[in-house]
Amino acid sequence: MIVYVESNFILEVALVQDQHDACDELLRMAEARSIALVLPAFCIAEPYSTVGRRMLERGQLREQLSAQLRQLGRTRPYGEHARQSGAVVELLVRSNEEERGRLDQALQRTLSVSEIVHVDGALFGDAMQLRNSRGLVDTRRDRVC
Repeated sequence: MIVYVESNFILEVALVQDQHDACDELLRMAEARSIALVLPAFCIAEPYSTVGRRMLERGQLREQLSAQLRQLGRTRPYGEHARQSGAVVELLVRSNEEERGRLDQALQRTLSVSEIVHVDGALFGDAMQLRNSRGLVDTRRDRVC
């Protein structure tokens, strides 16, 4: 059996999200050669941009939160609460480091058992023809599948 996976598959594994267990099972099956995984080449870089964007957003939030906690810490009634809230700031830092490492591991594991499909103009054209010939347009939302 051939299983086609994409960037969200890698993110599920790396970020240990809701479907992590199912994705991990597919990886185990591919490692045992029970199935074949196929991954489009463009899906290799995409998870890095997602994780990178999240890291940037968390860094900005960490800076803003740290500044606000410092200000609150100067006010006697809030000082202890502000010091206790420092754990949230540490979580933002730690999560960035851990997620980047897990992304590297997830991608390496996926690449070790996947066939990489390079998408060129001809392949994209074939996909568009199939989309059109099969009527793969979601009319409820006016979106193309």
